[in-house]
Amino acid sequence: MEIFDKLTALMNRIEDLKQLQNADINNVEVQLDRIEYEDLLHLKDEINKSIDYSDNHPDDIVKEQIEDFFNKIEEAIYSARIQFGLNDSKEDDEQIEYIDGGVYEQPEHDEYSIVLKKVAKSALKTIGVNTKDNHAVNIMETILVGILLGEKDNLIAARAFSELLLSGKVLDKEQIMKMCKNTREKCQLQLMGLQIAIDNIREYKCSALEALPQISVFL
Repeated sequence: MEIFDKLTALMNRIEDLKQLQNADINNVEVQLDRIEYEDLLHLKDEINKSIDYSDNHPDDIVKEQIEDFFNKIEEAIYSARIQFGLNDSKEDDEQIEYIDGGVYEQPEHDEYSIVLKKVAKSALKTIGVNTKDNHAVNIMETILVGILLGEKDNLIAARAFSELLLSGKVLDKEQIMKMCKNTREKCQLQLMGLQIAIDNIREYKCSALEALPQISVFL
């Protein structure tokens, strides 16, 4: 199938980069960015137009295989960025709590997700977008996190667009760019509140129920 040939070709390009010795880091970064934010997105757009995303369709098995392949490609890109020191995000070490001799991972990511969704809905309301649209909420979550990480709007929009394609939803990238712009201009309070909540969850191990009241004035 031609689609799988193209996916395989992308994966091979990433693996070839990972095999480079004494590589030009700047060139590697350019190549990875092109794969992630141009070639991969174009391919997702092409696939989205050719696959029937309706429920209980025979294409469902193929769709699952394609999505699995996309996940592997994105993991390979992430791995390559780590290998060449190009990953700027600083993820916290997993927090482990020992209880009665057992080891349990504290569900901080769940707490972050709860807070992020609440802030995203507040931001959508501020820029005049329907807060009951789950796709819009997901886009806003991506935008808020991207802005806090210092990413440019084109990269944020590319990531949000990519996530939408995998869900079967199509939205003009210009609309996402407009959402990014409006969020930066009109949602400074929400961004500040989100940063405070994240810091409180990380530093003081607050739950979402504890963190949200602390930022209610920003929402």
